[in-house]
Parts: sequence; C-alpha cells; structure tokens
Amino acid sequence: MRNEEGIEELLRRLRSESGETQAEIAKRCGEIEVTCTKSAQDISRYENGKRMPTPFTRSVLAQVFGVDVALLDSATRVSRARRRAARRVDSRHTVDSDDPLFVGDADRREDDPVRRRKFMGAAAVGAGIAAEPWGRLAHALSGRGRADSTTSQVMAERSAYFFEAETLMPASKLYERLVGHVDTLSWLISSSTRQGRALTATAGEAAALAGWVAYDLGNSEHAAHFYGVARDAAKEAEQQPVTALVMAYESYAMDDPRQAAELLAAAQYHVRGKGCATARAWIAAREAEERASAGDYDGALRAIDRAHAVFDYAQPEAEQPWVRFFSRARLDSMTVATYARMNHPELAEVSRAALDALTPEDAKVRAVILGDVATAYVLQGQIERGVEVARLALKVTQRAEATLGRQRLVALAAQLPAGNNTARQLHDELRVSLA
Repeated sequence: MRNEEGIEELLRRLRSESGETQAEIAKRCGEIEVTCTKSAQDISRYENGKRMPTPFTRSVLAQVFGVDVALLDSATRVSRARRRAARRVDSRHTVDSDDPLFVGDADRREDDPVRRRKFMGAAAVGAGIAAEPWGRLAHALSGRGRADSTTSQVMAERSAYFFEAETLMPASKLYERLVGHVDTLSWLISSSTRQGRALTATAGEAAALAGWVAYDLGNSEHAAHFYGVARDAAKEAEQQPVTALVMAYESYAMDDPRQAAELLAAAQYHVRGKGCATARAWIAAREAEERASAGDYDGALRAIDRAHAVFDYAQPEAEQPWVRFFSRARLDSMTVATYARMNHPELAEVSRAALDALTPEDAKVRAVILGDVATAYVLQGQIERGVEVARLALKVTQRAEATLGRQRLVALAAQLPAGNNTARQLHDELRVSLA
C-alpha cells in the first residue's frame, strides 16, 4: 500500500483501476453478499471520507476488488488516526467509528465480560424487570447522561443495517442479533457520562424494530414490551417519527380494522414535518389497507391517493433508517392489498405491475402480494386460479418466515367455499402448513 494511504484514497484508487462506476461497485457488493445492500451514494461516502466501511463491508469490498482485506483494514487505521489527530480527541473518549460494535478502547468493548456483567447486574438490581432486554433499555433511559455525537452516529448506522436486514433475513435469524444491539444501546446509555437525543432516538427505533420482529415470530407479549419502551425513548428524545413508527407496527396486531385505521391516521400527525415524506406515505398506505378491510372504500381510496401523492416528495435514503425499505414497488404492493380488499377493477393490472417490479430479495413483500391476489381471485369466483396463486404464496411465506404473508393465508382459508373440492383441498393444506 502507498505510504499513508487512507481508506478513502485506497477505495478511489481501486475503483479507478477497475474502471467501474460507484453504482457498479455497489451492485457487485450485493451480488457477493445479499445482506451487503449498498447504493452508489454509499460508495461515494466511503470514497469521500464521510463514512468508514465496517469490517463486514470491507471484507466484501476486498472481494469486489480482488485484494487482501488486510489492505483495507490497514488503510482504515490510517484514516482513523487522521480523524483522531484532527479532532484532538482524548483517547478515553475515542470511538472507533468504523466498527459499530466497538466503543472506545479495547477494555470498553460491549462484549467485555467484566464490564458487561457490571452493567447487567446493576440494571437487574436497579430495575427489577431488567432481566429482559426491554427492561434493560428502560432502566438505561432513566439515567441522566449524554453520549457523544460520534457514538450516536455509529449506533444509528448499526440500526440502519438491522432495518435493511429485516427485509432480507428470516425473523428467527435476525432477532437474537437485534436484541444484542438493543443491549449495546442500553450499555452505552447507562455507562456514558453523557446521553444525547440522537442516541436515545436510535434506541427507540431499535426497540420498535425488536418489537416488530418479536411479533413476526408470534411473541406478542415481548412485542408489547418493546413497543412500550420504544415509546418512552421517543418521548425522551422528543422524536415524534419514532412514535409514529411504533403506532404503525402496533396497527398490524389490531383485530378491528376501523380502530387500526384510526390509529394510523393519528400516526400521520407525527410525521408531517420536513424529512418525513416516506414515513407518511407508508403509514397512509397502511391506513388505506385497513380502511378497505373495514369496508370504508372511499376512505381507502383517499388514503392510497394521499400515499402516492406524498411519495412523489419522498427520499427514502435521506430520511429515517426505517423507511429505506419503502420503495415505489412497496407502495405498489400496498396498493394491491387495498384494491384486493375492495375487489377493485384495476386489481389485475396493478398486481402484475407490482410483481414485475419486485426483486428476488423482496420475498416477504411477494408473499403478501400473492396472498392478496389469491384472495381476490377466490372472492371473484375464480377458485382454480386462486388456489394456484395461494399455493405459490404459501411456498414463499414459509421460506421467508413472513408473518404478514401467513396472516393473508389464514384469512383466505376462512373464505374458501366448502362446496368446492379444490378449495377444500387448499383449506386442508393451509390448516396443516400454518398450524
């Protein structure tokens, strides 16, 4: 490696020598490792020194460029040393910004057994309920400290990774890692001498996601605990969008679609400010789904139209980390769900366009769309076609561990006509598979 070449210079040189664009490098990262979802903007940030690639990302980039990962690691150390020198940060306050799981010096690492036992023990004694991750976070939030901005940025990037991984990874594989992340945030808040709003907001987002994944796994009790502490964090950080996120997640578990629709309508008041267009579009689309289920077709159409109108101003990559999943294809899929519940005449056309726009990584979304389309066919009396699509939906749902896809199929099973042999066979298949 050239003398004192930092990670940003190294990446620019390697890409220049490869003759590829930033978009092409980002695409190759995803081809090598499906969970390494990068955009051209991400590669640009690495090359401009605005962000350090994590060890995982460096290992993927090393494969992209065909070099030893040690080369990237060494360049990262050079860049990190430059940052420390430029900011003249005392070593005891230094945060290794390239590794989201490494905080300060080596003896302060989150998995250091002595420090971890101290924190867990103190939290358990002080909080009583802190034997569970939501309890540990609740206990940490009661502190009066503030974390530095670098720590907050590192942990926010880590949370963003989990929100992206949720769309790609089965819930059972994601949950344990996510709970560990919530514990890390709890440790930071509890042990820091300072505690900022940004870090607390990140804790709220992570807790909300943990609640959603717990719900995805069928554990409603754990989900409720996580949602509760997420609301507390949102209030503490004065972050209304986090409150809206919790309300949106909670709506999925409500039995009455009218109540769910009202909750979602209220949630939109928390995301009316600048930088919240994507969140508002998503929540408006959710409201449309629930109003359609409640038979409020006019309200559903108004809500879905509002979602499409707001999305024209959306910038998912530049807004909250939990809305980066919400693309035009996702909005189209929710339009399908709304139209299916209304038996809308444009359902077939919208469904076809939505499915064509999905990528192989959108398995959970595909499961939901297929379930909605199957239900629509059955309600229209096209039993054979509905059963064909439902079996495909079941296959995708099981592979992706998609709770929402499962909900669609459970609802479909209840609507299958008992007098049709094909429908009865599907009903039995669904009963066994979804038990």
